[in-house]
Amino acid sequence: WSNSQRICEEITDETLILFGRIIADANQFVSSWGGDLVFVYLPTWMRYHDPDNSCNMGLTDFKYRDEVLSIAGDTGLTIIDVTQAFDAHQDPLSLWPFRIGGQHYNADGYKIVADTVLHSLEMHK
Repeated sequence: WSNSQRICEEITDETLILFGRIIADANQFVSSWGGDLVFVYLPTWMRYHDPDNSCNMGLTDFKYRDEVLSIAGDTGLTIIDVTQAFDAHQDPLSLWPFRIGGQHYNADGYKIVADTVLHSLEMHK
């Protein structure tokens, strides 16, 4: 698994500060032309595959999720957290192709993402 080392790395305070600056700059840029930046948080396969694995605790999904969402919220962004929709699904692993980890969902997973985003955007009008 080529991403295992990257997945297990800790996210430093400096990285979180940089993330906050990037989000703030992006929000300012989008606002400058009258747009609204929306932050969509997507859950990872590892969240559902092996949630008790100590390596997973380094993932944003587990250890840093609340902090990432807080940074985005403090910047004034609308936040859409798709994790709740995946958590509510009877078999979240079935939302990835062949139940195998990767960066992409299958059609059912993307449908949940799209439905969640559309519903949330309608609620924020």
